[in-house]
Amino acid sequence: MSEMNLAMPNWVPDVARNLPARFVAIGVLTAVLFGLFVHYGAVADEEGHATTQSAERLLASPAEHTGEQLYFWGTVTTTTQDSFEVSVDDRIVGITGSQASVEPGDVVQIVGTLQKGGVVTANRIVISQRANLEYLYVVSAIGLLVALGVFGRSWTINWDSLHLTERGNDDG
Repeated sequence: MSEMNLAMPNWVPDVARNLPARFVAIGVLTAVLFGLFVHYGAVADEEGHATTQSAERLLASPAEHTGEQLYFWGTVTTTTQDSFEVSVDDRIVGITGSQASVEPGDVVQIVGTLQKGGVVTANRIVISQRANLEYLYVVSAIGLLVALGVFGRSWTINWDSLHLTERGNDDG
């Protein structure tokens, strides 16, 4: 009795050689997609809408939507002892019910309840301080310059054929 060779023959394309890995990747992506469906189902109401709504529609007519939950991003314009104001879609919205320490220019993400007069009582606030954003932009710009420098040291543009070639490679 002869031994069977279970190795892939040379004529089998590389795509078939990677089938087990592809099936694992498809399974993982399907599981992630299923998880997103479950999450959406958990945060949606009976009609299938998200339970927190965007500020655009609610702030357009606050008297009709008093007591509804909303979610929005804005930039802090002014602060007082117990409240602050946020600029949202060219509107100024008052925020109360928060002990958060914010400064004008900070970007805030707010989930709250709309009250009479268009004031929002904040249930949750996430603050992105202006100083941190400026630091983020400076570090990102430096990183971009470093990446372009490293790329430019290894590659060049071949203007005759309009494509990138390795430096020192004249095959282009």
